[in-house]
Amino acid sequence: MLRHNEGMFLDPKNDLAFRKLFGQQKSAPRLISLINSILRLEGERRVQSVQLLDPINAPELSGFKETVVDVRCVDERGVHYTVEMQVWTDKHFAKRVLYYACHSYIRQLKAGEQYPKLNQVICIALMNFKLFPTDNCLSKHMILDKETGLHLLKDFIFVFAELPKFTKKLDELDSELDEWLYFFCHADHLRQAPQQLHAASVQDALQELNRFQWTPNQLDAYERASLARGAYRSSLNTAWEDGMQRGREEGMQRGMEEGIEKGIEKGIEKGMEKGIEKGIEKGKQSRSAEIARQLLQSGVDEKIVVKTTGLSSAELKSL
Repeated sequence: MLRHNEGMFLDPKNDLAFRKLFGQQKSAPRLISLINSILRLEGERRVQSVQLLDPINAPELSGFKETVVDVRCVDERGVHYTVEMQVWTDKHFAKRVLYYACHSYIRQLKAGEQYPKLNQVICIALMNFKLFPTDNCLSKHMILDKETGLHLLKDFIFVFAELPKFTKKLDELDSELDEWLYFFCHADHLRQAPQQLHAASVQDALQELNRFQWTPNQLDAYERASLARGAYRSSLNTAWEDGMQRGREEGMQRGMEEGIEKGIEKGIEKGMEKGIEKGIEKGKQSRSAEIARQLLQSGVDEKIVVKTTGLSSAELKSL
């Protein structure tokens, strides 16, 4: 029986739920539907099949950053896709998506292979926050010639879906894309499957998230993934507060020293700025390590911990 304010379906934005929906080979039909809808592909341009790839981009050389995306796949034409769900606000998220794309691009070639074997990389990013200063929920970014507008460098395409900007109601949905966006925004609040969601893949996704179809162990893992997300967000807030405090202290000290020569006001301002940056960075690093240790001890999957905290697998092993 559902508790008060509890939906029948789990939250598709949860890391574990999202990967269950789209990160397994058996879920390829749902992933294909999502890709075709968001990219608005029609006719011969529609994706017909995909092969799921390892979501971890491990660096070939030590010292380089490891990346973890939610879903990686390649279609029948060799086009590579990364599909990422980002829940908490990250003003640098666009740079992270660019970094993911570059990893997916360069890892296509093996030693001795030639550049013509490189295929297009398309990044699809679903975000539970507003990133760009526009009203459009969906935005597509490509490399264009500034003078002519021609799309000659075609190997990178980025599509961002800012979920808070999607405001359509059930009776206003008029495409499979609308249904997918509504699903991501509202699935965990629904107490039954709406008749207005006609797309077979969206209906299938709803049934996959029916909480009564999940085993107790699966629900426990789902809750741990939610707690990991909340714990990391809390750790960032704490790191920010610690950084602000340390920044004030260091800033005041440095500011007073510089203020003797350059003026009290200007010195404090510069000192506080440097101190705050240094303090925040120290706070983030220590809190990320601390929360990663706690998550691992709680049995959270290592891939989720890597993605949640930003630490590499090697760094986790050293904790």
